[in-house]
Amino acid sequence: TMEHKGMTCITCHDPHQTGATNIYLIRSSIVTPNSGTKSVDFGANTSGSNYADATGTFNGVCEVCHTLTDHYTNTAMGTTDARHIASPVTKCTTCHPHNKGFAAQTDCFACHNAIADKPLVGPAGGRRQIVDGTGNGLGTGGDFKRTSHHVTGAIPNVNDCIKCHYMGDHKDGTVKLLDPDQGFLNVYSYDPLNKSGVESFCLNCHDANGSMGDTSPFSDGVTVPVVNAAMWAASAHKTAGTTNANTCLACHDNGHGSQKSTLIGPYNYAGPGTGTDLMNEEEGFCLGCHGGTGVASVKVHLAFSANANTATAFRKHDPTATYRKHINGENTGTSFAGTNRHVECVDCHNPHGAKVYAATTAPTIYNELIGASGVTPTYAGAGAPTGFTFNTNTTYEYEVCFKCHSSYTTLPTYLPAGWSGAADAADGLKKVTTGGTNTQIADSRDMAQEYNPNNASFHPVMAAGKNLNINAATFQAGWTYTSRMYCTSCHDNNQKGTAGYGRGPHGSQNLHILDAGTGAVTNSGFKTVHGAPVATDFCTKCHMAASYITGNTSSRFGYHLYHVNDKTTESCYLCHDSHGSEQFHLINFSRNQAGACISAITTNTQSAFTHAAGTAANSCGLTCHGTSHGGGKSYNPAYN
Repeated sequence: TMEHKGMTCITCHDPHQTGATNIYLIRSSIVTPNSGTKSVDFGANTSGSNYADATGTFNGVCEVCHTLTDHYTNTAMGTTDARHIASPVTKCTTCHPHNKGFAAQTDCFACHNAIADKPLVGPAGGRRQIVDGTGNGLGTGGDFKRTSHHVTGAIPNVNDCIKCHYMGDHKDGTVKLLDPDQGFLNVYSYDPLNKSGVESFCLNCHDANGSMGDTSPFSDGVTVPVVNAAMWAASAHKTAGTTNANTCLACHDNGHGSQKSTLIGPYNYAGPGTGTDLMNEEEGFCLGCHGGTGVASVKVHLAFSANANTATAFRKHDPTATYRKHINGENTGTSFAGTNRHVECVDCHNPHGAKVYAATTAPTIYNELIGASGVTPTYAGAGAPTGFTFNTNTTYEYEVCFKCHSSYTTLPTYLPAGWSGAADAADGLKKVTTGGTNTQIADSRDMAQEYNPNNASFHPVMAAGKNLNINAATFQAGWTYTSRMYCTSCHDNNQKGTAGYGRGPHGSQNLHILDAGTGAVTNSGFKTVHGAPVATDFCTKCHMAASYITGNTSSRFGYHLYHVNDKTTESCYLCHDSHGSEQFHLINFSRNQAGACISAITTNTQSAFTHAAGTAANSCGLTCHGTSHGGGKSYNPAYN
């Protein structure tokens, strides 16, 4: 006999009742499991007196017992829930046959393991293959056999399907989806011509509480990636463009699976998926809009294609150098170290949060970086940080940079090239690679150490500078001793005003992805190795040339001109660190090939270049570019 939830044939059927009006020997009343005895009206298969009519009397043979089901209950919920069938023309037993104890006739995989026609509703071949041909992961074809898919790295089961799909009127030809927060009380009908109509369905699962409070709703146990709905609503990808072009399905065009990573489209991409073709699922996808033929107003493709890196000389962040290194949710230093070291568009830009550029004041994060992850260093004093806090939605630009350019990760050890003003010089940054007689304090690769506000001096990235008495006349307009700055105040595209290059440190003609100097596009005046700076040098973006390069006007140290354009010709970098220093005034002396600085007193550190209080006499005990200062040349600062 066929049994259903403890009920047998005679629970519903009585072959001996008299005066019966119901068909199929159905009892005129049934003793229900938890609602007492209920009258039953079952006069026809497909009319108002059928299995479950939802007419307000709730006396169909199926619904009189139901109190815990999502649909067709014997209470008022039966009139307000999302109905299985809008009109009483289909039997319950079509999908819940009698001979299966009213369980589902079959599971999802039996129909969706091959391409087929949509019965009755067309079109031919319109039923897409969702799972592989065998339904156990061993067959071929299907969305869940693609590179990326929901239910990561596992074979989906029917319970996974019904987390998203509403099955009540499944055979009417329309894909219907259950709201992840409200379930059957809010069902979405998917219309391919209105993709934004199911956006709330996606966002209500990709929020802090996942699906019906479960943040790992699928059988794979993977936590749902969170997309901040408010941030998305204000983002450039949402607000700029047409309804269908700026919604979840515009980029993720198949909720089941895609031939590319992270479900990005087109889901049926036919490329080889190897070698450089992999860029089509990373930066290539972004450049589809932000490249030469793309629809985005901001294009950056030339910043990458027009600049080249070598093993020691970098002029761009190169997303094409690695593939499939980036992992969604990466939050450890090892994610950016060693063989994992990489940079992809989404390492700096959150496509669900980034906004259109608008002028901002440091340290407020740029619109383009809103929603990006980053790290905040902690300090016990001067020098290197003691730890980091990872932020999924960071506050400041430098925190985004610190993911790769600080001791949060393992930093590279190559010998970086320097710039002579005309060509790269091998191992040009002698401050970074100290050793031998060069016993000065190294210019660390750890930017969290260099910008530490506890240091004696630093460019004002993490905090306002300490040089509080500097003459205002030494600054270019708009800068003061209280100003803050961005990493991109220096590291920027020197051609950002030209179409196709964009703003930011995507690439530059200049070494170390440096911006141009004052009035210059190609910054040929900037030097890290040897040679006199010029009035349009890189440093003059902020610092007046008349104070340091072409004269000494308003400078505290009256010998700048003497060193750079008179008795000798040396760059700013020879004496000053560019990021920060454990010594005053960014002092740290270089030992490059063309002009070494060696301490004649002790070591090439602050002790060889004393800094007394006020305007008292100071002394320099260095031997530089072949000139000895002996036991110490004295000088008096112009002001404290």
